[in-house]
Amino acid sequence: MEKPIRIGIVGSSFAAQFHYTAYQRVTGIDVKVVGITSLNREHREDFMANTQEELDKMLDEYYKLHGWDLKTSWPTRKTLEKLGLNFVGEELGKKGKLPSPGNIKISVKA
Repeated sequence: MEKPIRIGIVGSSFAAQFHYTAYQRVTGIDVKVVGITSLNREHREDFMANTQEELDKMLDEYYKLHGWDLKTSWPTRKTLEKLGLNFVGEELGKKGKLPSPGNIKISVKA
């Protein structure tokens, strides 16, 4: 078993909360946030008062805003197409990171 990657976060405002939650969602690699520091004591205390549920909610909102998949943390195929990155979507689909176009079910209401 490999040793976990140990992370320290400098700063404790919004970006720190976003990064902390993102590190918790990394799959395939054991990542541990082992410390956080900030020049502002109030920010540190506020950060530590947030629960994992609150941090997950913030990250989900960020992903929705930017068109990323909540489960995989990858941009959606639609987002990649909007950015002109269809080829990236195709490659990610081949690797099982995005649904392949043949597996996408579209329902049409009459």
